Amino acid sequence: LNHPAISFVWNTRVTGLARTRGRINGVATANTRTGKTAVYRANSVILSTGGFENNLQLVRENWPANAPVPPRLLTGAGEFATGDGVGMARWAGAQLRDLDRHVIFDNGVPDPRDATGQRGLNAQNPSAIWVNSSGRRFINEAAPGTEVTRLLEAAPRRGYWMIFDAPGARRMNVRDAPWLTPERIRAEILDNPALTTQADTVAGLAAATGLPEHGLRTTVQTWNRMIDSGEDFQFGRFAQSQPGRGVSGVRTPPYYAVRVYPMTRKSMGGPAINLRAQVVRADGTPIPGLYAAGELTGAAGVNGRYGGAGTFL
Repeated sequence: LNHPAISFVWNTRVTGLARTRGRINGVATANTRTGKTAVYRANSVILSTGGFENNLQLVRENWPANAPVPPRLLTGAGEFATGDGVGMARWAGAQLRDLDRHVIFDNGVPDPRDATGQRGLNAQNPSAIWVNSSGRRFINEAAPGTEVTRLLEAAPRRGYWMIFDAPGARRMNVRDAPWLTPERIRAEILDNPALTTQADTVAGLAAATGLPEHGLRTTVQTWNRMIDSGEDFQFGRFAQSQPGRGVSGVRTPPYYAVRVYPMTRKSMGGPAINLRAQVVRADGTPIPGLYAAGELTGAAGVNGRYGGAGTFL
């Protein structure tokens, strides 16, 4: 970008806001390589630091009061979605709103290349059936995302297992890392006993995962019968008049079980702004010199709870 009024300062993190006589008029920074500090002055500052879904402590502190925090929660947002902008806005006296509103994906698997065990990857398999801790299928796996999220939020223990067989393993898709290829998905996820359980029988799969054998066996048998009859009479995933795309039975060993966990994705709250994008205090008055934009403001919240692609722009 070549513009006389715009320049970039690389490898630099903003550590705080500068304020003179009540007006925000700059930022304090630190170079991430050398540690050198500096202050940059401007008539106005725009906070556009993104959300805070990569900060599990902040997410847990702002979890909805009417829902239990999942025992295991993975991070699935950008590396720098750490909530710095929320902290700076709070320091400036901003009204913070809807910090307890998050877009949570419920199909996270731990990233095998993340030494902390906190990073999640987005796992999908259109051939899989989902079972709960009783080994029972509990949902239409092809339902709209908002419906799936609502049902999973109401579950006693959030999370489930994906169950599929050898042909279904070829349809396993995992996203959110540049190294993920079909070969790497097979080697580092499907063939990784820390993430995926394999067995030659359904009973063996139940024993290895700790799922009740009777529940899992009955679920698989019922699913196969519904495939043969052409209708999902349990949850309506497919019907004879509208056959499901890509659905198949669970019949061919080895059988697979992948444990998935809730995974943070997008923030739906942050510092309140007015129609001019000025950050405002609790009484609605703007903080001189301070503006905010994008996911930091929870902009997608105008659509309720749906944080679809592009809605933060």
